[in-house]
Amino acid sequence: INAEYMGKADKLLEVCHSSPHWLEAMIGSVEWRPLLYKLAEDHSTSILMKYTIQRIVEAGLHTEQLPSPRLAATYLPIFNHAFKELLSPILTMEEDALTCSQEFSSFMDLCLYSHATYLYSQGLLVLLLKDSTTTAQQPLYRRLLEEMENIACRQGMAKVALKTTYLHHVASLNAGSNFAERANEVKKALVPMLLAGATNTVDIIKLHKLYTKPDPPLAEYIQHPTFLEMLVHDLFNPTKTIQALHLPKYIFLLSHACGTTFTRHQPPSSSGLAMYFKDTFMGMSDGWVMEDHSEVEPTKSAIESVLALVSQRKLEMICDVHVFRPYLKFAVASMGVTHWIDRQLYNLQPLLGTTTTIDDLLVALVKLLAEIARQQPNQRSRVFQVLVKYRNPQPEVHMESNQRVSYVKLMLTGLLYLARLGFVLPVLHNFEESLQHLDMWLIRYFLYKLLSMIDPPYSRRFVLSLTRIILYPKVTEAISSSSLASSPVPNLLEFIRHVMDAGRTYEVPHPQMLKLSEMLHLFTSPSPPNSYFE
Repeated sequence: INAEYMGKADKLLEVCHSSPHWLEAMIGSVEWRPLLYKLAEDHSTSILMKYTIQRIVEAGLHTEQLPSPRLAATYLPIFNHAFKELLSPILTMEEDALTCSQEFSSFMDLCLYSHATYLYSQGLLVLLLKDSTTTAQQPLYRRLLEEMENIACRQGMAKVALKTTYLHHVASLNAGSNFAERANEVKKALVPMLLAGATNTVDIIKLHKLYTKPDPPLAEYIQHPTFLEMLVHDLFNPTKTIQALHLPKYIFLLSHACGTTFTRHQPPSSSGLAMYFKDTFMGMSDGWVMEDHSEVEPTKSAIESVLALVSQRKLEMICDVHVFRPYLKFAVASMGVTHWIDRQLYNLQPLLGTTTTIDDLLVALVKLLAEIARQQPNQRSRVFQVLVKYRNPQPEVHMESNQRVSYVKLMLTGLLYLARLGFVLPVLHNFEESLQHLDMWLIRYFLYKLLSMIDPPYSRRFVLSLTRIILYPKVTEAISSSSLASSPVPNLLEFIRHVMDAGRTYEVPHPQMLKLSEMLHLFTSPSPPNSYFE
């Protein structure tokens, strides 16, 4: 039917004065509706298909299944339903599992199907952020906006993404008549930098003048994540030079944006969007903002202190985590140090002196990352990205083979520390992806340390992920050829027994359960493999 359609069926509506009885029968049939969805997806301009989808929506049948992004992008009611259904489980998801989850991927596939769906989705999320009267959901909405923007930029929608999110960001604020003019002044200086992907001295000076006035604009106008990242990049990039005359302006803007907090007062309301999402979200409201600048000066002092430390380029200063510790409690200072470490790992040579070894330098940098992850839970994903990005040394850095193994081991140690802090699922997911490239010794090292730190109860995602890893052929070989097989770490056998006893609870596939049973039998047999753990 799909092959023969070719739009010929549209003529039926011209002949019939009412809906054909056979079409109504197809709409009411569970067996036929999937074909109608497929026809509507392949023939989005067909008048008959538009009429058919309209009738399906009117009957409330479009909620029976999640549509493909292609179909949802064509019909607004279907998109709204899919948006709500895909967003709902994300709102209750564990933070570290968010970007690794299938729900997140499906949600982003829907929202980023086209420029139109991206703009519409950003608008919905901004309104939901403004709507939310529960502070627990606000960080999640902001993160979804940022994640969507980052993915959109990677997919080639950079200019649309950055400009749109900033305009939504400004529009979402309480901009009364006295705020609108100053918001436009900020926008004129900030939007060009967002579109260019870099700061420029002229616009930085303009923003500095605006925010040093007695009655400055709202700090929220410059709290756009991309702008803050650009300021951090400029200040903490060893290869970037800022004129001494203008350096205080960059520091001021960054500290003012990051050190200002606000309280938004929102009386209840009942907007159309809130009513539509009433089952999942709270109601909308307008309100007013009260800013608190008490943390601006301490934030500014922390940024200046950290900049002074990293600019010295002395290993003895970098190795002393205690020197950095008082300043890392400020999120922006921690982010700056993380960015500086990123740049140093990209090019280690400038920090290496005649008495400095690569091992000493790497240990110092990873210790700093660990301290940042400990003090700043929200930055663990960024620390994770740096450790994964530089898990293997850069080609330009000359290392012997044993040094390279030690380098990778140190990075894996950093990832294991993140897992100990609770950032488990992304670490396991990355380890699983890199198994084919890892040495057997490193695989055994990672598993030994990981199994030493786990205890039930386990989440379903954790069990499924670790089970896949254990049953990966290379991992099974690595375990069998080491003392892990004779269980110097009892948690290995305990984990396998636990999964087998509660396999249905975790929904472990039957073939994997059989393999776990074989592995358990092998490890508990009278003559288990007897090797040593290196």
